[in-house]
Amino acid sequence: MADFRQPSFYIAVTRNDEFIQHVTLVGSTAAITVVRIDRVDNRPMFTTLPMRLLLIFILVLGLSSCDLDHRKKMRREVPHSGFRSDAPDAMERGNGKFGDASFDPSGRWLLTLAAFEGLRLWRASDGQFIKGLQGSPVAGWHFTADGGAVMMEFDKQPGYHLVSLPTGDVTASIAQDRDDSNQRLVGLTPDGSLALVISGDALEFWSLESGELVTAITGPWQPRPKGPGCGVYSSSYFTTQCLAFSPDNAWLAMAYTDFGDTRNPTNYYLVDLRRREFIKLDLPDLAKLGTAGLLFSPDSRTLAIGVSKGLLFFDMASRLPSPVVAGQHPRNQFLVPTAFSTPTTLVALADQLEVNIVDTAEGQIFRRHRPGDDWEGVFRVSRNGARVVLYHFRGDVLEVLNGRTGDRVGWVCPYFCNALHNPVAVEFAVTPNGSAVAASHSFGAAIWSSDTDALLAPLFDPHLKLLQK
Repeated sequence: MADFRQPSFYIAVTRNDEFIQHVTLVGSTAAITVVRIDRVDNRPMFTTLPMRLLLIFILVLGLSSCDLDHRKKMRREVPHSGFRSDAPDAMERGNGKFGDASFDPSGRWLLTLAAFEGLRLWRASDGQFIKGLQGSPVAGWHFTADGGAVMMEFDKQPGYHLVSLPTGDVTASIAQDRDDSNQRLVGLTPDGSLALVISGDALEFWSLESGELVTAITGPWQPRPKGPGCGVYSSSYFTTQCLAFSPDNAWLAMAYTDFGDTRNPTNYYLVDLRRREFIKLDLPDLAKLGTAGLLFSPDSRTLAIGVSKGLLFFDMASRLPSPVVAGQHPRNQFLVPTAFSTPTTLVALADQLEVNIVDTAEGQIFRRHRPGDDWEGVFRVSRNGARVVLYHFRGDVLEVLNGRTGDRVGWVCPYFCNALHNPVAVEFAVTPNGSAVAASHSFGAAIWSSDTDALLAPLFDPHLKLLQK
């Protein structure tokens, strides 16, 4: 915080008949502090347009200076500024840029999506381009647990299609013969045998082997386009999950809020995947204000539920919820359960990219990592919770954390970072074990080591021109 007794600069302007002498800039905001007010008559020069423009110019200059001070701070922490010293020439940087990406659960494949090039499949171990896949998914994709196939909805083909990897062959298609405006693919059961689809007020079970509808059960929600949604208390930094499968293939947890009134409570259900029936959960009233996410523990014994005021843990054996672990962020208290890094250690996302490491056995937060002023960005976490990767928008740099302790492991600079420029969003994905990050922006696409910041493999698409700059 600036010392108001040490002014940044002085300027004489008027506000009506008050004489404002002192303008102080604090952080990234401008504060006008009146240190002396005199009644001043006949001072038309201070009410002229040039003087007002001068004031605006000085304020903008001060804001830029604050941003430069922030950059200087980042430069002390990040070992790069601008292009990396070891960055290859443009034509040697990967041209396979993408706008969305994810690794399959086995870590063998990287699937990317670009606006004009569509879906592309890469070998994750060395970045080798495998092939382009047909279609362009409408709303993401769902891998099978073994990474042998991926299911998605194509933009020009009705229904949902199971694509074998790495061949790209469509091996099964479901729900092709009807209007899809009221249906949504929930996901694939962990054993890879069924696809679950919400259609109107029903939850449908489709066989991936035969492509036939096995059964449908009526849900407790009101029908709405693309199925029910949950009253989310999350941010744009991470995709909130209103649905979660248990790893043992026994349960699907669901949260939904009936539309029509913002005061409608959020409802929580378990779907018994063997008996194919709904079981309503009895949770505290604060959970009914909206959910920030659902996640099962690796042993399927605990369901973590993010709510507007923190986290609670639902014990699957006793069917009882724990007391709420309150979020500690000063602006919002919600916590999003994102991954278990150990059977009793949970990585939770709070507001403004704050990362919380939670001891689920003790029911308490034992580490909080706050990104400071540079909190605009995106959160990703490895499937096993070992690594958390935070993208900082201002510096186009990726910060890597240990998901078990919350300690910083290091930084990943994808060719160019940590310099004053017009930033462009870095799209990225983290491998299931957290060892590597695939990153793409205007200066190229590549796979990087998350721990050492080393370039592992540029992503080259042989059907595209090489980069020129």
